[in-house]
Amino acid sequence: MEESNLTPRKGGICVLFAPFLGERKGALILERFYIVNIVVEDRQNAYRQVNELLHEFADVVRLRVGYPVPDENMAIILLVLKANNDTVGSLTGKLGQVRGVKVRTMPIR
Repeated sequence: MEESNLTPRKGGICVLFAPFLGERKGALILERFYIVNIVVEDRQNAYRQVNELLHEFADVVRLRVGYPVPDENMAIILLVLKANNDTVGSLTGKLGQVRGVKVRTMPIR
């Protein structure tokens, strides 16, 4: 008989253990991809804070593309993240609190 990677859980529900699942306090947390669009409207004052936050969350960033618009004192940043919902919420919440920064997030799959 072939060995299965499905493990029965309480109530007869099977959970697939795979690399995209993380574990925290005994609970399974689903990691998936997210696209995050960041518009820095006040580049001179906000860019340092944005970069510090992105550095803090560097372990979940899979792609970062920046487009500076110095004539308009703004920048557009596109991120692809692989993380759980809590981590993405933490990052985007902190970014959204920076004056002159707007954030939009879209989960993939």
